[in-house]
Amino acid sequence: MKAVRELKAAFQKEGLNLPPSLVPFIDEGAHGMTEGKARFTVYQAMAKQILHVEQVIPFQPNVVLVYPSALLEYIRKKFGGQNSGGFGKGKHLVLATCSRLDGMAHFRSCRKSVLGNGPGWTSGSESDGEEDSAETIAEPDGVEVEAEQPDTLSDDDDGVLYQLNDVSPFFARNPDIKWERIPLDSGKTRTVNKMTGQPGVTPSARSRVVSLMDTFNLFFTPQVKDLIIRFTNEEGKTQYGDGWVKLDPVVLDAYLGILLLQGIMNDGTIPVCKLWSESEGKGVYRTCMSRERFTQITCSLRFDDKPSRGARVATNKMAHVQELFGLWSKALRENYLPYEFLCVDEQLFLFKGRCGFKQYIPTKPRSKTSYCCNIQLYTGKAPGGAAEKNQGQRVVLDLVEYLGNQSGRNVTTDNFFTSLTLGEALLKKKISLVGTMRKNRKEIPSAFLPSKSRAAFSSYFGHKPDFTLVSYVPKGKAVVLLSSMHFSQEVDEESPEEKPEIVTHYNRTKAGVDTLDQLTGNYSVRRKTCRWPMALLYDIVDISALNSYVVWIELNPDWHAKSLIRRRKYLHELSRNLMESHLRRRFTSASIPSDVKLLIKISLNILSDGKAESNSSVASGTKAQQRCRFCHHTTQKRSRINCGFCKVVVCADHRSSVQTVVCVVCAKTQNLLK
Repeated sequence: MKAVRELKAAFQKEGLNLPPSLVPFIDEGAHGMTEGKARFTVYQAMAKQILHVEQVIPFQPNVVLVYPSALLEYIRKKFGGQNSGGFGKGKHLVLATCSRLDGMAHFRSCRKSVLGNGPGWTSGSESDGEEDSAETIAEPDGVEVEAEQPDTLSDDDDGVLYQLNDVSPFFARNPDIKWERIPLDSGKTRTVNKMTGQPGVTPSARSRVVSLMDTFNLFFTPQVKDLIIRFTNEEGKTQYGDGWVKLDPVVLDAYLGILLLQGIMNDGTIPVCKLWSESEGKGVYRTCMSRERFTQITCSLRFDDKPSRGARVATNKMAHVQELFGLWSKALRENYLPYEFLCVDEQLFLFKGRCGFKQYIPTKPRSKTSYCCNIQLYTGKAPGGAAEKNQGQRVVLDLVEYLGNQSGRNVTTDNFFTSLTLGEALLKKKISLVGTMRKNRKEIPSAFLPSKSRAAFSSYFGHKPDFTLVSYVPKGKAVVLLSSMHFSQEVDEESPEEKPEIVTHYNRTKAGVDTLDQLTGNYSVRRKTCRWPMALLYDIVDISALNSYVVWIELNPDWHAKSLIRRRKYLHELSRNLMESHLRRRFTSASIPSDVKLLIKISLNILSDGKAESNSSVASGTKAQQRCRFCHHTTQKRSRINCGFCKVVVCADHRSSVQTVVCVVCAKTQNLLK
């Protein structure tokens, strides 16, 4: 059975899986099976995988085998045919066979003949010239009917007949929806894909950015800060009475700077008592703010009017943060106009405690930079209300509403959001859609669903005037995607996976929210808390810091362009700028201990130029010796040497260098501040 083994090789070359039931008679012989029947069995197995059918008519010598119209799509894809006008108006593609066929080469020639001949009936073969007859046609239900003989049969007809197909459509499980097998668009860029407006940082935002800290203030606007300060002072006065020191913008900036610095140094999980400890902590925290003050602010932070909250929570679960969230999300939209590709997905913010709603946030970042353009907090169904229908569609439409009706952008979504009705609604706004679909959507034809008989890396396409549906099989399971941006059946044939262009585009643009999660997680300011509004504030700070970095780099593309830790440097510089004003205020305060003032002076020196003042450590010989600042009063030594940073007198036992004299406290602090 050499010919059958050759048929097996050709079968596998077509990218189809050989059924286990066929392996014995191909590898070990037919066991009494005629060669014609063996070949026919292989053809049946191939038809099942190509056509997604479970039953093929049994072997009958000298009988024509009827294949459904799905085979024509396979033929067109394999050989590049696009014109449907020349395929006739029959209901089936008829492939003649008999007790003797000429293997896979014959099957290929049949496909080529379909594309190479005109409308109506045609014939063709690359057989060895032996005449095969085909006198009856077997319908799928096994009923044999007399075959009509066409008037246009060629003289070299060898008995293999083809009745060409008019490419019948795929019908979805919703009978009102059908998908054509042939692209209905010319492939030119439609108006919906032509972006309008100048993307990037808006002119208003550009005019307000002078320094690095200005980019952060684009999102933590004066209105946002005033709201936090007003309600926090009310809560602080209630909790601590006369022990509460009024919060102002300078102190709030310093508090945010400490949070950012903790994120850079991964100190978010370290207890506050250790961070401020003189033996285990880091001097920069003690320099900026006392531990007690930091704890008071953290416990007192509020974002709404507490006395009236009870009435508002009855109808609005996010009443605690509604006003703050509204002001902040408005700033996200006003300062940046996204580029052509957007991504809508859910973002989890971590919290473990009492909360009246599910904890995820649908966000819409730009795919390339992961700038968060818009955001919406999901709080579940209204108290006592029914579950929301078409929630995914409503969320996407809400998030893109601010783009207007002439956007020309594309939105990538996952299967929670994607639907045909969403795509139609977005097209009215000149926005295209690409996304995966859930298998239970009624817009999907049954042939597009997962099937064990489908070959790996195979694709089915369905077309409507404004949409393309594709079913792609990567590894034993079908992935269904909907696109109003693509209209062809383009497949990357150079890749072994043969991915459709729709799948490639989805993979390229779907990770916007995931990238945002990763970037904010790397330097997150998040700390353990039992209040969900505080958990949300940490998320707001993280996203604001990332967005401000995107704005700064777009306005200053050469800033540390070659650095591998560019964003870390930005966050470090931002945290210092936020703390600087408060450091200078504390340095002039009479109530600050002298050792803390030494640390502040060091910090201010580092903030200004990163170096100690010019070293005049060794005093002139005429200067009188003074007592060492660090010796015990019973054994205090005298010296003419001053610390290069804080200028206090130090003896030889309490200096860390001879060339540049630094006292032991400054040396320790200097190391901690690097």
